[in-house]
Amino acid sequence: LFNKGHVLYGLATARPAARETGRIVVVEGYTDVIALARAGLGEAVAPLGTALTESQIRLMWRLAPEPVLCFDGDEAGTRAAARAARRALPLLQPGFSLRFATLPRGEDPDSLIATGGAPAMEDLIADAVPLDQVIWDTEAAGKQLDTPERIAGIEHRLETLARTIADR
Repeated sequence: LFNKGHVLYGLATARPAARETGRIVVVEGYTDVIALARAGLGEAVAPLGTALTESQIRLMWRLAPEPVLCFDGDEAGTRAAARAARRALPLLQPGFSLRFATLPRGEDPDSLIATGGAPAMEDLIADAVPLDQVIWDTEAAGKQLDTPERIAGIEHRLETLARTIADR
């Protein structure tokens, strides 16, 4: 049986480009992969209609130690980034992580390339934030950290997340 959770759209064509550039870029859909490939960024892949899975993360790490996940700048993209970050935590190993690039609100890779060309996408990828920043932003979002009790609360949540990392 074909299991969408174990493959990435565009992987066969992204492999050579990923080896050449040393990176892999994960976008939300197959049309985004096509847009990036047309713009010369052949190292793009996408989950096939699913949230990014553990198997897909492991597969990406075989091509690049820090894949860049590029999500839309809307609430759904923010939630997808948070899910991917939490899903990756138990899998982390020294030298392997994720980076996150967020498109501006209302943009997708196709529209960004149409308005700013491939350099706009390259800039977005270059400015990708590390996994720990996404975890912090997710946990701190909408919370006041103005008392010792509130600070202790976020420290506890972050510690709980850190303990999910299998590789000590």
